[in-house]
Amino acid sequence: MNSKEKNKKEKKLRLEYEKRQAKRIKDAKKLKKEQEALVEELAAQTIKIPPFRRGS
Repeated sequence: MNSKEKNKKEKKLRLEYEKRQAKRIKDAKKLKKEQEALVEELAAQTIKIPPFRRGS
């Protein structure tokens, strides 16, 4: 394999890797947003604890 083919192959592999990394980062950001929304939703809910469960 000559150097031109080798460079082309390495460039292709690097581009595929960068594409996967970008997707991973995008998915992580999306997941973080979803988790933050869920946390806010849970925080907005009021939890009523019956008196007999309070330990009194």
